[in-house]
Amino acid sequence: MLISSLVRSSARLVQSPGLRLVPVYNSSLTLYGIGASKKCRQLSTLNGIPLVRHERKGQRRLPTVQILRAIRLQKQFLKLQGFFRLYSTETPSKPRIPPPALPSTSLQPPRKPLLSRFFSRIKNVLFRQNKFLTLDNATAFFSWWLVSHLVWIILGTTTFFSILLYTLNSVSAQGYFGKWIGQLMTKNTGFEVVFESAIVPNWRKGLITFNKIQVRRRPEVLSTNLENASDKPDYEEEYMALRQSYDYDAAPSVSEDIQVLKQGNYTQFDLSIDKADVSFSFARFLNGKGIVKELVISGVRGVVDRRFVQSDLSIDPRSYRRQHNWGDFEIERFKLEDLRVTLLQPDNFRHFPVSVFFCELPKLRKQWLFFDVMNATNLTGSFDNSMFTIHRLQLKPDSPYMKPYEQSPDMRHGRLRIDNLAIDHLNRGVSGAFGWINDGAVDFSVNISCPSEPAQSSLKRYIDQVLLNAKLTEKKEYPVPDVYFDVDVQLHNPKAAIPIFTNQMGYVNNALLRPIVAYINSTRTFIPIMCHLSKPLSDFDGSWTFYDSGVLQEISSQVYDSFAEDVLNQELRRKRIRKVGYWSLQRILHLILLSLQELAPTPAPVSHAS
Repeated sequence: MLISSLVRSSARLVQSPGLRLVPVYNSSLTLYGIGASKKCRQLSTLNGIPLVRHERKGQRRLPTVQILRAIRLQKQFLKLQGFFRLYSTETPSKPRIPPPALPSTSLQPPRKPLLSRFFSRIKNVLFRQNKFLTLDNATAFFSWWLVSHLVWIILGTTTFFSILLYTLNSVSAQGYFGKWIGQLMTKNTGFEVVFESAIVPNWRKGLITFNKIQVRRRPEVLSTNLENASDKPDYEEEYMALRQSYDYDAAPSVSEDIQVLKQGNYTQFDLSIDKADVSFSFARFLNGKGIVKELVISGVRGVVDRRFVQSDLSIDPRSYRRQHNWGDFEIERFKLEDLRVTLLQPDNFRHFPVSVFFCELPKLRKQWLFFDVMNATNLTGSFDNSMFTIHRLQLKPDSPYMKPYEQSPDMRHGRLRIDNLAIDHLNRGVSGAFGWINDGAVDFSVNISCPSEPAQSSLKRYIDQVLLNAKLTEKKEYPVPDVYFDVDVQLHNPKAAIPIFTNQMGYVNNALLRPIVAYINSTRTFIPIMCHLSKPLSDFDGSWTFYDSGVLQEISSQVYDSFAEDVLNQELRRKRIRKVGYWSLQRILHLILLSLQELAPTPAPVSHAS
């Protein structure tokens, strides 16, 4: 009775003959039940509000069992998430009473805001559902976003920075970004770096372009006005102004800053770069090779000041070699075009221009700077108006000095050539033959034979040493390859002088000093010298110049030996000529005597009478 009263109070019962259930979509909430003899009774509600109807004639209530069956069917239909509507197979005796229509306002849900709809659609695309965002969904999405960006940064670092720069340029934030990059580079390198122009991506070449860069290394007192540097497009005028400003005679006002400049015992410079194209690699940065992968520089002007560098000649040059640090740059491709700077040397030496017309290096490493420059693919320029070039040789040169086992097929051969170089660039602070020559010019032609790759410790070598030789206490010493130099020196109009202090030379060298100087001064037109030297590859680890690598000292020593050999050969030649002269004179006199004997009349034989 309780169930029947509940149903009677919450719904109305309608009996219609010959009806069947057909699943269709219906927006109204309708409950269905099945009566006896395939006749159906309908339970309907309107928006959850129960409808109470009185029974009419010709209608009867359903039994309680049928009502319970209808409720069970209702639950099953709701589980299927479908709606059903009654369709008649025969004409009903009485028209079916349709359920009351819902208000029109209830059929249209309230319109959500645009942002909410956008997030709901994004959520539907990402999660394929419209449920509420859970913590698992949020963490999964954040992990996917973070990992994808990390992969993008590692594999496409230049593209990532290009899009970042393009975005910053579009919102007019390139000035702040350039200033921030300059401060970051200033902090990491120790040089003052200022970008006067915007940083733009070069989509065609896959590089990032930096325009008009100011790089300075000066004492802090003189480095305060660099941020307000003018944006001058004419670098020729700026270059001439810099040359004039650092000339002792042309700018007396600069002498007031001399004491400030003397505070730094290092090479100071003030450079302006017209354009620099850079590509980055985050994977190389993780390996400790620096973030820069490719670097192309063009239009460099400025002054390099070494006037206040104080070097102690008693110190071993090998002590100036630097130690490798994590993060030292190792550029895979380096190109330099149109460089011209003025070099100021200490001890009131004249300032002279240094130019690089074109330079292309297959790699440029901070730890192997001098070695990589010697292995340049192409390098042309001028040093104090003396042309120099470094290029690869297509054919292997024939060296009379190198032994057959030293000429490996995988060696790289290059040639360094300098024409008409003033000798005063070589005799400053160098003991030996170059230190005695105080006037003249020199031509260098050096064939350089380098191993294919620097000797590096590989992981496989350590694995083999640990696994195969774990019981051995002694370590295997791998041979270090050598770099070979075939030097051809030609002295033009040399003039030498006997050094005042020769305490560093032995007795034999002092005995040969005067003949060598006399030989140089007597042969003023042209003196050819050929020598050969080899340096282990480890001597170039950390060296940046000829001086700290020891190449210049070796060449000077070899030139001295060549001079001594030439002097000894000249003495032997004189003795040989003297001996040949004596022998020739003796032979001539002997021939003259024979000729006189032939020309003299022979006396007639005297006959004795018997």
